[in-house]
Amino acid sequence: IEHICNELQNVGERVAKRLPKEYDYYIINVPPGSSKSTIVSEMYPLWCWVIDATQRFICGSYASTPAEDISEKCYNIYTSDKFKNLFPHLVKNASGGKTGFKNGLKGERYTTSTGSAITGIHAHQIILDDPMNPEIASSDKLRPQANKWVSETISSRKVNVDISVTIVVMQRLHEDDTTGYLLEKISYTCFSILI
Repeated sequence: IEHICNELQNVGERVAKRLPKEYDYYIINVPPGSSKSTIVSEMYPLWCWVIDATQRFICGSYASTPAEDISEKCYNIYTSDKFKNLFPHLVKNASGGKTGFKNGLKGERYTTSTGSAITGIHAHQIILDDPMNPEIASSDKLRPQANKWVSETISSRKVNVDISVTIVVMQRLHEDDTTGYLLEKISYTCFSILI
């Protein structure tokens, strides 16, 4: 957990300073029950707002239900009394709801799911939390479609191609799952944490 947090802090600070990214993709592979969603998808975007309230996020998962569940947990932290007391300027002009919200200071967290059309939205950081489930990973038809969505569709939704990053956090499910696909096809632009 400490190692993941340190790497995320480095990414978040570089984006906050609008420094050129070190990698296009940051891949975090951990087993279920490792607090990956809590850290990466729920808490990390809010931490980034604390250091740079203007950051915009696109956060997704393999289907709308898990993506919305994760978004709701992030929103619950954001609207908690503790967060409001610590960072009142980040919630004063908030708008939206559980599946997509803005902090009123140009920061936004937008929710999507693998395969969904996404137009008109651009982000400083794209977080893909389990971009495929075991069913998708084991399907010779669905797996390539999911990987194409990650590498082509969602990757075109960046505010600035020199700064914006994609964070993929998932358990390994197949040698050609999203992690395997990215490491095979574009490994020179990936940074991988395998735990």
